[in-house]
Formats: sequence, C-alpha cells, structure tokens
Amino acid sequence: MKVFIDTNIIMEMLEQRTQADLCSKIFDWLDRTGNEGYISIGSFYTITFLSERLLHHQGINRPELTQRLRTILEGVLQEFSIWPASTEELLEGVHDSTFEDLEDSYQYHAAITSGCSVLITINIRDFAKVDTTTVRVLTPQEFKDSFMG
Repeated sequence: MKVFIDTNIIMEMLEQRTQADLCSKIFDWLDRTGNEGYISIGSFYTITFLSERLLHHQGINRPELTQRLRTILEGVLQEFSIWPASTEELLEGVHDSTFEDLEDSYQYHAAITSGCSVLITINIRDFAKVDTTTVRVLTPQEFKDSFMG
C-alpha cells in the first residue's frame, strides 16, 4: 500500500506535538510492513523551512543549526519517497474548487497522482469535500484503527 503523508504529520513529529507518538507508530508500521510512505516535493521544502525555524527558536545557531537540519532532512529522505509535481498536476490543484486552501489541494492531487490509496492528515476538515473513492483521507487515529489494529 502507498500512503501519502501530509506535511502536518511530519511537523507533528518534529515539534513533538500531541499526536507525535501516534505518528511515530505509523512511520514504524510503514517500515515494518514494507508499505510505502510518500510526501510531496512541496512538503519537503516546507519541512526544510519549518525545521530551520524550529531549531532557531530552540536557540540553535549556525553552524550547528545547519548540521542538525541536514540530519533531519536526511531522515525524511530515507523514510519517504518524494513525489514531484508536474505543471498539469499543479494546475489541477489550482482549479480544484473543492478546496479553499490550495496547498491542501496540491497535497491531495499529489496523493492521487502518486497512486496512494490513503492520505493521512491532521487537518481532516480541509479535505471534507473530496472524492474519497480514489484516496481515503484519514486522521492518524483513523489510520491506526483501520490498518494497524
């Protein structure tokens, strides 16, 4: 199974928010079972920006900040396949009227194009109007309950 991971799931882990443990269990499950985790190239850029900001707010400065950032990003690249965005795919996202937040639209279309059967997100309400027959949109808890037992 291919599972698309929204940016907020990665940041939940990195910032050690309330669902970090659950997200960690999902990542472990993906590794253990051989299922594939995907993120979009846009997520990778956003994770880079937000992680750098997080490290800076923790009082970590260069050159240590750069080294820690590289370690984080290397971990992301080892854990997930990165799905590139084509112009056509981005245009579909731009013109998809089911979304008010276009970034979510890009994520949804990347999940479809990459052949993922599930998209995991914390902001489930942003995907309320999508056709879930192609890609199921689930919270981390819903994913755990449906696939991990």
